[in-house]
Amino acid sequence: MSFLLIIILGGVICYIHSGEFKLMPWQGAPNLYSANSLNANGKYYKHSVYIPNRKAGTNPARAEAEYIYSKETGQKQPFNLNDFNKFWLKKCFDEIASNPSHWVNLTLKKIYYLFNNYEQYNNKTFGFHKSITPTLQYNPLCFGFLIILFSLTLYNLLKNKSDLIDQQEKCKIITLSTGIFFLSLGIIAFYVSARFRIPLASLIIIFSSYLFCLNMDKIFNKNTLFVVISAAFITFSNFCNAADTSTYKEDRLLIAFACSRLGLDDEQILWANRVIEEDPHNLQAIRLKIVAFTNLALSGNLTDSKEWNSVTNELQYLNKNNLYFDDTILLSGCYAWKFEKNKEKARLLWIDG
Repeated sequence: MSFLLIIILGGVICYIHSGEFKLMPWQGAPNLYSANSLNANGKYYKHSVYIPNRKAGTNPARAEAEYIYSKETGQKQPFNLNDFNKFWLKKCFDEIASNPSHWVNLTLKKIYYLFNNYEQYNNKTFGFHKSITPTLQYNPLCFGFLIILFSLTLYNLLKNKSDLIDQQEKCKIITLSTGIFFLSLGIIAFYVSARFRIPLASLIIIFSSYLFCLNMDKIFNKNTLFVVISAAFITFSNFCNAADTSTYKEDRLLIAFACSRLGLDDEQILWANRVIEEDPHNLQAIRLKIVAFTNLALSGNLTDSKEWNSVTNELQYLNKNNLYFDDTILLSGCYAWKFEKNKEKARLLWIDG
């Protein structure tokens, strides 16, 4: 009831500011499509297009959804929210109907990912930051431990119902179970990203506390040992590439972005290089590296001309593909002048850019 009141309050606030009572945000319908499309991985939002010149501060997922909507419908901003949501919902259900076996397989994977210990990527990958953070590296507490505790509690509550004599406590358990069930359904409908499991983890902790209300003599036996082993196997296994570390690239990219904001040019190049080693044509990493190199060059910290070799591949890739951005055009012009021996091109880049 409290959760429902919070949602309604959000709709009222939306009505006060926009004149429309809306419960679903702009990204609700596009996210539902992305989470159930043929390209979905069941874990986290996956971009299908890259928009390099989006306005600063714009959510990339929303920018992508608006770009695709405009391209496929011919509509221009400002968009009508109802038409926008109808478009994405229809796209979602049409794609599911066209390939139901794929959607069933995807949903089964989501259920497995939901109960798996690995924290899926959600802007950051917890596993990456845990590995480089001493205070987290050896912390044994994890979601898998909660799943084992939850399974043990659920099994014993179902087996030893008579131990909970208080009817009021039974009502609380039913309420908690209902909340966990519907919250799990909501997560499965979208993504099993780490942050979506945070409220679920809270409910599981509360639910699992009832284990200590039971008769301890009845808890530990062969059957409960089997439950613990089964839960541990499910949560700590790595089927369907559950513990995928390919998202570590995004974490390295975020650190490079953080370095750019702090003016740590050497560190920015270091982390950008780690992304480029894995993905040589990653435009964001290339731009971050070139910007940092430009800052070092302008500050006089690069005195050896051989150091230009460290950005030659990136500049060559940009110039070859005619990719010029506000933050890279200065060095692109320098490359055209110095390496391509094309002074006219360099002048045009600097003047028109």
